[in-house]
Amino acid sequence: MIDSETIEEAIYDFDSNKESNIIQENKEDDKSIEVTSTSESNGDTSTITNQEADESNILKSDIEDGLEHLRIPFEKIKFGQKIDVCGYGTLFEGEFNNQQVALKRLNITNLGNIKPKLLSAILTISRFRKHPNLVALIGFCDESDKEIILVYEYVSGGNLADNMSKHLTTIQRLQICLGAARGVEYLHGGDEFVDSKPVIIHGDLKLSKILLNPDSNSSNFDAKVSGFGLPKVFPGHIEISPKSMDPVHAATGKLTKESDVYTFGVVLLEVLCGVPELVDTDDYQERHVTELVPKRSEQNMLRKMVHFDIRNEITTESLETYAKIACRCVMKSPEERPAMSEVVIELEKALRLQGGEVNGVQVNGNGLAEVPVGEDDHEDDDNGETISSDITEEESKVVEETVDDTNLQRVRN
Repeated sequence: MIDSETIEEAIYDFDSNKESNIIQENKEDDKSIEVTSTSESNGDTSTITNQEADESNILKSDIEDGLEHLRIPFEKIKFGQKIDVCGYGTLFEGEFNNQQVALKRLNITNLGNIKPKLLSAILTISRFRKHPNLVALIGFCDESDKEIILVYEYVSGGNLADNMSKHLTTIQRLQICLGAARGVEYLHGGDEFVDSKPVIIHGDLKLSKILLNPDSNSSNFDAKVSGFGLPKVFPGHIEISPKSMDPVHAATGKLTKESDVYTFGVVLLEVLCGVPELVDTDDYQERHVTELVPKRSEQNMLRKMVHFDIRNEITTESLETYAKIACRCVMKSPEERPAMSEVVIELEKALRLQGGEVNGVQVNGNGLAEVPVGEDDHEDDDNGETISSDITEEESKVVEETVDDTNLQRVRN
């Protein structure tokens, strides 16, 4: 029989080993991530939860096992034209295994400090590549000690922000919004897609984060949500304009599912109106769509807010259904906002009322050519927790690159 003293010694040794394993080996100026840490970016003291400690504890094995099938040698990547620069990286056209891809080059100071969290986020992002309305992460390259390169599927139709000027029809707009809503619902762990995957709060939803693939069989587009999984690792580089940001997020700095619903509601209103702000004819002052559309809806003057491309095209029933769910998304109180699953249902209804066809979603492939980057995703390794980060602002500081305006396009990923 094992005596109590031996048991206590074993427990102490286990706890000591557990704590030592979650401290980063690469210390720079004593800035290691410990079990308890202070978030310097907002002045608050936060304690890493047991879940986060467990994630840190298994990170080394994740790198050796879960991430290995995603790792791509640098010599297999070919860089093409620069597409865009965002807050934490530069986006290029590229090639991998004779397939056109998008390459996001993350140039990060103090990479040794942030790399464990970044690799954890990469592993999580990779588990979402089977949904047709999410931009798929094919793999990554981390051979350099100063940068990480993310390899994404290439989406040829540009982003929704750029396509808004191309006279999209009502059906096209509704199908794009529905596809994007399905993607965000999947990120949020919608009940329809329970598969033991984690939950991701996007945190930076806007028109430029919705990429479009032309449908080869019609004039419509397949919408793909991009840019998810990284805003929490780089919290200082969220680019939502203040007027489009969830008021609760603006006040607390906390990202939630409800804050995603709010910003998605802003996207819906901008798609309906064509612009983020309109002149209020009551006083001839410019007002944001989140303020003016609900006002005009109550006054039964909703159609005046609709973009002229579709003002006479959209049916009254479809318009009312669409506007109602969009206005609910941007309610000031998070408790009054719908879940993304309800947003999907109402957008399907609006599409049917417009005479459009609603197709189902099968999460069984990513629409890409076969890319031999490794074994199946380890989708059963996660317990459904939200990605979190205690990286300080200094640790996540990014080296900005100079933008070549002649090559810059507004395709964001």
